[in-house]
Amino acid sequence: MLGKDNLSAGNWAFHLAPILALASVMAAIALTPFAFRAHYLAQHHDIVTLIYLLTLGGVSVLLGALATPRANPV
Repeated sequence: MLGKDNLSAGNWAFHLAPILALASVMAAIALTPFAFRAHYLAQHHDIVTLIYLLTLGGVSVLLGALATPRANPV
């Protein structure tokens, strides 16, 4: 591990992906009703919005992983 080269990703998608994934999961948690009582935010959305937010987290992690630089084969 000491001889391994350090890779630096300067791509904007690599830095934005974890932030977008966290934000989408936090928004999905905020919209989910707890204790069988709907709060103010939970009254104005539907299941499609919840599925979209949960899918957005996975897609953003995938795009962040694809934004890493490729290693040059020797």
